[in-house]
Amino acid sequence: MIRIIGERGSGKTTKLLELAEEKGYILVEPTIASADYVRNMAREKGYHNVNIISAHDLLFYRHSALRNKYLIDELEGFLSALGVEGYSNSPAEELL
Repeated sequence: MIRIIGERGSGKTTKLLELAEEKGYILVEPTIASADYVRNMAREKGYHNVNIISAHDLLFYRHSALRNKYLIDELEGFLSALGVEGYSNSPAEELL
C-alpha cells in the first residue's frame, strides 16, 4: 500500500497522477466536482493517459472493480462520500 502524506498544496495529487499514468491505475476523487478539477489539472500537467473517476462512479458504474487497481485521492473525503462515519488506521510504514 502506498501512502502519500503531506499538507495541502504539497503535490500529493500530482504524485498520484504520476503513479496512475505510470502504472495504469484509476485515480478516484471524492466528488464529481473534484474529479472534473483533477482531470483539468492532469491535462494542464501533461498527464493524458490517466482515468479519473469519482467515488460515485466507482460505486455505481464500475462493476468490474475487482479487476482494476485504484489510487484514492483525499481518503477522508472519499470515505465520507461513501457514508463512512469513522475508521481506524495503523501507523504509516511507507511515506512518499
